[in-house]
Order: sequence, then structure tokens, then C-alpha cells
Amino acid sequence: MIALSDLSELQEIDLRLDALKQERDDKLRQTRDDPRAAGLQAEESAQRQILDEVREHRQSLEQSTEDARTKIQAEDAKLYGGEIKDPKELSNLQAEIFALRRALRAQEDHLLALIEQEEEAQAAAAHLEKLVEASRARWQQQQQQLRTEVTALEEEIAAIGEEVNAARADIEAEELEIYDAQRRLMPIVIARVVGGACSGCRLTLPINAVNRARRADQPVRCPSCQRILYVA
Repeated sequence: MIALSDLSELQEIDLRLDALKQERDDKLRQTRDDPRAAGLQAEESAQRQILDEVREHRQSLEQSTEDARTKIQAEDAKLYGGEIKDPKELSNLQAEIFALRRALRAQEDHLLALIEQEEEAQAAAAHLEKLVEASRARWQQQQQQLRTEVTALEEEIAAIGEEVNAARADIEAEELEIYDAQRRLMPIVIARVVGGACSGCRLTLPINAVNRARRADQPVRCPSCQRILYVA
């Protein structure tokens, strides 16, 4: 008779081992780079770029504004220096200075807006930097916990692996070969017959299949899912 009871017990141990290995692998995948920190860092980098652009614009405008003030001072010196006598030339100069002052006021307003924008960009970048640091600290703490859990799982996997070896030692090589070949195709090889149905696919079995499985003198497969039937 084929040792279906022993194979069923081996399968239960193998399934526990599979579940532990899957849990370990899932935790190992979580020990990679922190996706949240990476996303926040990308946001911070983009915000820093915005800040640099605003700062560069502000610095350029400050220089332009200073140049405009210098030019107005020079034109004022001409206007009130007494060197220009022609009324028309004086009138044209006054109009030019007026236009320069008006343009300067517009530049100064724009400069104030840029300064505010720069301050906001600086605050946003600083806030994102803190979020990145906090996320990394949290991630490192989680990683330490994950490493502890992985170590415990590895120990449990090793212990259950010994159970598997002990269970396999009590089963004939030919039966193990059948079991291993089937298990490479699907995780559940042995399906119990419950109420005349296969516990693997839940379909009702032919009576003759149930009777042959009950004798257990050779493997009897479910006509639907091809699992080996076991009548407890």
C-alpha cells in the first residue's frame, strides 16, 4: 500500500515550510530602499531646483534694479547739475527719468514678490528635508525589526526543515519520487476525500475512484485536478 497518510503529513509540513519561506521572502523584499523616502527625496530635489531658479532670478533682478538706481542717479545729476541748458533737452531728460523711476518701481515690486516666493520655496524645501530625515529614521527602525523577524523565521525554517527530513526518511523512495514530481507542478499533491468530493477542487468524485483511493494500493488521481486522493 502507498503510504498516503505519511505523504499527507509530509505535505502539511511542506506547506508550513512554504508559508514560512514566503513570509521570509516578503520581509526580505521590504528590506530594500525606502520607496517613501525616495519619493520625498525626489520632491525635495525638485523643490530645491525651484528654489535655485527663484534665487537666481531674484539675484539677477537685484542687479538689474541696482543698475537702474545707478542710472537714475546719473540722470538726476545731469538734470540738476546745470550742465544742460536747452529746455527741450531738459524736458526730454525729465521724461526719461520719470520712465526710469516707473520701471524701477515695477522692478522693485517684482523683486519683493520674488523674495516672498524664495522664502516660501526655502520653507518648503526645509520641510521636505525634515520629512525625508524622519522617513529614513522610521525606515531604519523598521529595518531593524524586519531583520529580527527574518532571523526568527530562518530559525523556524531550519527547524521545520529537519521535520521534513525526518518525515521523508519514513517514506519509500518511489513514493517520494511521485510526490516530488507532482509537487513541482502544484503545492498541494495529496487531496483528502471529504463527503465523496475532492478537497482540492471541491468536485464530486466517481464512486469507483473513491473505492480505489480507499484501498490505497496505488495512487488514484482526481479526474479533475489530478491530485492524489487520500481517504482518511
